[in-house]
Amino acid sequence: ESIAPQGMMGSAEIPVGTLEMGGTIADIRVGALRSATVGGVVWLDQDDDGRRQTNDQGMQGVRAVLTMTDGADAGKTYEILADATGVYRFEGVMPGQAEITFELPQGYAFAKKVSGTRRVSTVEKADALAATTAAFDVLSGENKTDMDVGVVAVGRITGMVWEDIRYDGRYDADEPGIAGALIELLDASGNRVLREATSDDQGAYCIDFARAGEYRIRVTLPEEKIFTRSGESEIADVDAGDALTEAFALSMGESKENLHIGAISPAVITGRVFIDENEDGVCSEHESGLDGAVVTAMQGGTVVATSYADETGRFVFDTLRPGTYRLRYVLDDDALFARGVQLNMTSEDALEAETGEYMLDLGQRISVSDVAVVRAARLAGKAWMDENVSGTRDEQEMAMTGVTAQLMTVDGQVIAETQTASDGSYAFERLRSGTYVLHFELPQGVLFTDYLDAQNGSCVPVMQGNLGQTNPFALAMGDDKDDMQVGGILPGRIGDTVWYDKDGNGLQDYKEPLIPGVSLTLLYVNADGTMTETATTLSDQYGYYAFESLRPGTYVLKLNAQNGDSLTSVFGAPMG
Repeated sequence: ESIAPQGMMGSAEIPVGTLEMGGTIADIRVGALRSATVGGVVWLDQDDDGRRQTNDQGMQGVRAVLTMTDGADAGKTYEILADATGVYRFEGVMPGQAEITFELPQGYAFAKKVSGTRRVSTVEKADALAATTAAFDVLSGENKTDMDVGVVAVGRITGMVWEDIRYDGRYDADEPGIAGALIELLDASGNRVLREATSDDQGAYCIDFARAGEYRIRVTLPEEKIFTRSGESEIADVDAGDALTEAFALSMGESKENLHIGAISPAVITGRVFIDENEDGVCSEHESGLDGAVVTAMQGGTVVATSYADETGRFVFDTLRPGTYRLRYVLDDDALFARGVQLNMTSEDALEAETGEYMLDLGQRISVSDVAVVRAARLAGKAWMDENVSGTRDEQEMAMTGVTAQLMTVDGQVIAETQTASDGSYAFERLRSGTYVLHFELPQGVLFTDYLDAQNGSCVPVMQGNLGQTNPFALAMGDDKDDMQVGGILPGRIGDTVWYDKDGNGLQDYKEPLIPGVSLTLLYVNADGTMTETATTLSDQYGYYAFESLRPGTYVLKLNAQNGDSLTSVFGAPMG
């Protein structure tokens, strides 16, 4: 090991001890290191390619501070300024590890770092006035002069965020600034945030280190603010609290000043759509809102904004500009406006309704009257051919088409009419609560099946031929009554002739005359054996008679004989 003190430079006096007569002092070793030179060029990277080209200019006056981080001189620092050509040199640097910090003047930033070891920047790209290299080794006697640093000129983006209290789109000196607006510098695509700033108490903002390139600015205003109308504001006529400017380009070192943003306090309309459960037209505490009701704010025939009621039925328009508005309420098929609601509509069952006009100023807040709605009811069923005359619908029995269904009030007023579909189904939608009657007209030649008042049975107890109707029934708010089935059957026929049986053999022989004008009555045999008169007819001029449109069952034919008439025999036996 060297006996010289570590780090000593130049000549040195080294005590070696006392030499006795005839003695020897051996192993006197003196180690020496050569100092190194460390330096490079600070250049202005005008084409922003990260490489020092022959025509790139040096950057004068950049301060460089070399700090020894390891070795004999650990902790020692060297300082120098780059000369007119951008060259800087640290002489007499002892071996060890070091790093260099560069300090730039205002208006500059560090260029990008690219791959390679010569004529490239040794400092990472940084939007800052100071940056430091990675630690590097300094070797004895080394001439390390490739520690180049690229620099680019940068600009800044400044402006005001102001409240346009006159709502004219112009920035006036007496209009107040808006503090707390977030200003973000984005790439041209608007997807990546590069830098950001926040407007101060006077509304001013500044984004430093704006490099050459294409950009957009995204502005996020404080709550309850939207952008003003077109004019001097870089963002205008946006009914929201955040928006982007148009794209713009900056050349190297260029600044963009007076990029002003105007904002206003919007007008606000609030309201509620509620379900009027007791149908009294008054919003009670227990009555729920109509979740999802659509409300639009209109100016003339233009939809300006749309709001959707929340689970409580409340809606809000909080981005309205000064002007005149109407509100339009739009319901789904499962709701109706309550009777007596104070809205303009084409009919009481309309899906849409509008308010009158409201005049709004900047920042004005109004609450409109609650709108009452009722839940719509539905009535449906199927028509079928009761092939086994059971009075109830079986799965295999086919549908009956061509049936006309009318929904009526109890006093006979027709409310709606429909036809059965190919599967026999029919439906009446969007009905209010109330008492109704259904009236049916079956196709010609079809009668109603028996009414049993049973599940899946026909709902028609009152009938006459192919016309019939239900008893009055109640429909509550929101009911979905889908059991109003109607069954049909094919009718029977009873008839033939009345003739004068001259030989009394019970057979109509050739040339035995037919008898017109004979009265006949048809009796229906009830389940208990009693009989009910069904119809009476007369034989026609040819002696023919017929009872049409008869329901299945057991019948008795009664001859209303005149004095002197008697019945012939049935194949030799007397008729009853």
